[in-house]
Amino acid sequence: MNSTEQNIEARIDWLRKIILHEILATETDIAALSDLRGFLAAEIKGLFTQKAYNTIKAYAVKNRSIATPHHHANTWEYIKELRTQAHQETLVKQRLIEGEKNLENLENLALLEAHLCSMAYIEAYEFLRALVREPSLPNLFQAKINNFISISHAKYSHITSHGAREGAALQVIQGGKQ
Repeated sequence: MNSTEQNIEARIDWLRKIILHEILATETDIAALSDLRGFLAAEIKGLFTQKAYNTIKAYAVKNRSIATPHHHANTWEYIKELRTQAHQETLVKQRLIEGEKNLENLENLALLEAHLCSMAYIEAYEFLRALVREPSLPNLFQAKINNFISISHAKYSHITSHGAREGAALQVIQGGKQ
């Protein structure tokens, strides 16, 4: 087996492993997969070295690799298809990772919005409770506000009430110099 043939076989094997998710492509690998010339110029230490585009193309068109399926005209066409598939797989993986990050950001934003809404509700609730105690407020308004507070409390107390925080027991410590 000559060095070009070994290089091609190693590239095919590497591409198939990326497609099958047997190995994870690094950022450098992903960049190399973005176009055919970049892929052929790439070197993966311990697997394959950089080879000239025309050298690989000429060899892959003339010599059929045992790994090349019969429905491909030649190994060159197979390499091109594998590179495209591997690149698509890395893009999908990147989109999934970005989607997970975006989902986490959306969850955090939703929690923040919920917290702000809760704070606004509590502030309005406390204002109405203070207002109802005003002696100058007419009885009719006091009754309406009290009714609204009661209904609101029944509807939302379980949402805005926070349980007691769990913490370590408090201890008295002795300070100072000895």
